[in-house]
Amino acid sequence: EQDIGYVANGDLDTAAVTAFVGGGSGYIVNWYDQSGSAYTASQSTAASQPLYVASGQNGKPVGRWDGANDYLQKTGLSLPQPNTIFVVGKLNLTDQDYLFVDGVTGGARNLLLSRTSGSVWSIFAGAEIQGGITNTSWHIHDGLFNTTSSNLRVDGNSIVSGNVGAYSLDGITVGIRGYDLGG
Repeated sequence: EQDIGYVANGDLDTAAVTAFVGGGSGYIVNWYDQSGSAYTASQSTAASQPLYVASGQNGKPVGRWDGANDYLQKTGLSLPQPNTIFVVGKLNLTDQDYLFVDGVTGGARNLLLSRTSGSVWSIFAGAEIQGGITNTSWHIHDGLFNTTSSNLRVDGNSIVSGNVGAYSLDGITVGIRGYDLGG
C-alpha cells in the first residue's frame, strides 16, 4: 500500500500512482477528503476494495466497483440538512440504480436514485419526490437536501423539487447500497 495524494490543482497525483502501480491497475484503500473535514472513505477488506484503472474512461483514471461487494465508507458522522450531493455517473438502466446512498444504517438515509430503468428519478430523506428524465450516458447529478426546498438536477437542469423529509446524512458509503451491508 502507498498513500497517494493530490497535485496543486486538486487532481489525483497520477504520476505517483503510475510510479507505484505502473500503467495498470491497483486497489483503492482510502479515498481522501480534500475539504479538510477528515471525511476520508476507507476499505480495509481487500476483497471489497474498488479497482483503480489508469485508462478507465476516455483515457482518464477511474475507480471501478464490481457491483457486488466493493465499497468505501466513512462512519461516525451526522450532517443535518441542508446538504448537497454531487455525483458524476452513468447507470446501467437495467433496474433500479442508486447514484448515492448515505451511511451505514437502514431507514434514515439520503438517496439519489433512478427507478424504472432510468426513466424516473428520485431524491429521498424520509419522503420521496420523483421526476422523469431518461438518462443513458454520463451526467452530473446534484441533489440539494433541504427539507421542503429540496431539488434534484441533472446537468444543471431541475428534474424535481419539493419536500424530501428531514433525515440527516448519516455517514458515507460509496459503491454499494448501505442496506446491502446489513444496515
